[in-house]
Amino acid sequence: ALTLNKLGVLAPEPLAACQVGPAAALIAFRRPVAVALSSGHDAELTAERLHNLWRLLSTLQTAKIAHRGLETANVLLAADNQVGLAIPGGGDIAAADLALRLDTAQLLTTVALRTSPEAAVASATSVLGPQALVRALALLQPVALGRTTRQELRQHKQLLHDLRGEVLRL
Repeated sequence: ALTLNKLGVLAPEPLAACQVGPAAALIAFRRPVAVALSSGHDAELTAERLHNLWRLLSTLQTAKIAHRGLETANVLLAADNQVGLAIPGGGDIAAADLALRLDTAQLLTTVALRTSPEAAVASATSVLGPQALVRALALLQPVALGRTTRQELRQHKQLLHDLRGEVLRL
């Protein structure tokens, strides 16, 4: 989380830490003032927020940070069209290319579930460029996505097919 805050990412801010055992610590965080995308505020996913969301992913990927949890519960919508992360994630620093492409595929699917495949691909392309989406194409499949996303996809059986089709059009 400290790394995310230093990058300017809206995320929980570590306040204090203490040791609670020989191999464990407790960390207290200050939560950002925001609501999760999963809270039902889908109408608040504006074009500016979409742009900011893809900028957030770009910032993480430039720093070689893989979040590994970019699902609706972890994406925050804040005031002034800001976006952020609810939890730091179970990801990696100095992340391998595969982990970064997984984050792209996950966020693309998360956005498509709240907007449309067309809007997800168009907004991602405007920030990341088409090559980033093409590189994530093979990972647009249920086995590569988070559990909550897979559950949501059961209600939208055509979404991944349509999303892959949009990326192929690039």
